[in-house]
Amino acid sequence: MQTTIKKARAKKEAVTLSIAGVNVPDISKVLKKVKRPETLAETRLRRLKKLRYLMLNHDKIFPQIDFDLNTWWDGDSDELQHGSTNAKDCGTAACALGSAACYKPFIEEGLHLDERGHEPVYKGTTDWSAGGQFFGITYEESLYLFEPDKYEEDGYWGRDITPEVVAERVSWLIKKYTPKKPKGDTHASK
Repeated sequence: MQTTIKKARAKKEAVTLSIAGVNVPDISKVLKKVKRPETLAETRLRRLKKLRYLMLNHDKIFPQIDFDLNTWWDGDSDELQHGSTNAKDCGTAACALGSAACYKPFIEEGLHLDERGHEPVYKGTTDWSAGGQFFGITYEESLYLFEPDKYEEDGYWGRDITPEVVAERVSWLIKKYTPKKPKGDTHASK
């Protein structure tokens, strides 16, 4: 039987096995279609990359939101959820984490604003803890990304903290959490 399968594969023919009179398709084709679950490390990197994308495209994605790292969310959250285009005119503002909590791909994964529409929430945690848990980073790294005082330590003040500045910090975390590729064999013979 093994020889028959090898010959069929060499000819690129479909292989069907019969077990107890029931035809069973080639398991390799079935396994190729099965997607393995994402690891926590992969989830972290995927979400951080989406956050960087959001920050680099903040004004395009949320033209109605004025970026302000000093506030989670200031405005009527219903305006954003119902597609208002004049929210910026009436003072709607959000920080990086507040914007993330309004970003549909993140909402679909559980990050959102609280009932009042003022604070980020993820799995029962709020504020920077929610950011840390959602993005799979430490509390200190969450503060590093989302807390305005951490930017002041690096000389950024108020409106100097732009989405692009936040994106630089997200890039640093992406680099930190990207697995290192193994280098070549260091024991090569001479």
